Amino acid sequence: MANDRANTRVWLTLVALTITVAIAWTQSPGHFRGRLSIMPVNFASFATTSGSGEVTAELRGRELTVEVMFAGLSSPATRADVRKAEKGQRGAVAFTLDIGTATATAGTFDDKVTLTDTQVVELRQERYYLQIQTEGNPNGEIRGWFLVRE
Repeated sequence: MANDRANTRVWLTLVALTITVAIAWTQSPGHFRGRLSIMPVNFASFATTSGSGEVTAELRGRELTVEVMFAGLSSPATRADVRKAEKGQRGAVAFTLDIGTATATAGTFDDKVTLTDTQVVELRQERYYLQIQTEGNPNGEIRGWFLVRE
């Protein structure tokens, strides 16, 4: 019986420690950076895809502040999505950023979004990327993964 109590205390201590570390990990500020480059959707779009840029982001609690700079697009930008996928893969839209008036072939924009707890963990695991769509490439012209930069 004493052994059972000791095991229970050890188990509860480990659970409490795990929860504490997880909360601290999701609440601590995080910095992210990504290089935006072309990733043609198919061979047909390869010839019409151009551009580059950079995305930086800061996570405070669950609020993600994103800053984007891009240039050299083949046609004006129409939208910017943050998508979820493993590196090098295409993924579904997680949320859309407000590009404001940055609807040219070069520009900057910034936006803030509130993430869920799950999205915070996935962001820290580098499972999100930014994709900019254009008039000529509505399925995506440039993209780059949010990489941890602590």
